[in-house]
Amino acid sequence: MCSSPSCQAANLGQDTVRATAWDLGEAEALLLVRMTRAGDADNALEQGWFLRELRERFGLSGEKLSKRFGRTPSRVSRRLALVAELPESVHAHVRAGSIGAHAAMKYLVPLARANRADAGPDLPAIKQPAR
Repeated sequence: MCSSPSCQAANLGQDTVRATAWDLGEAEALLLVRMTRAGDADNALEQGWFLRELRERFGLSGEKLSKRFGRTPSRVSRRLALVAELPESVHAHVRAGSIGAHAAMKYLVPLARANRADAGPDLPAIKQPAR
């Protein structure tokens, strides 16, 4: 199998191929893909899961994550806490919209931290006020 650019171009039925090769590590490549998908709005849970993955796999601190994404450390911390501190049952309510992500981060995360024994699936549904 031919791996030269001219053979690859011939296989594509084109005379030339335009490509950009970047010397990036896996973490940087994931960040780049994430930034190029900026038009795809992720919800707070998806953002939290992505940030947690970067933190766990690549040892990136909250401060480094906030700098790389151009967000405040507080915002990164809230997204990480949403996925780390709250049980899946609360995540299900957030996904369904019965609990707003902002309300979960602001009220339920501190409650879960203060009293982990009471942070189970029987938490009351908190709805965001109408605007």
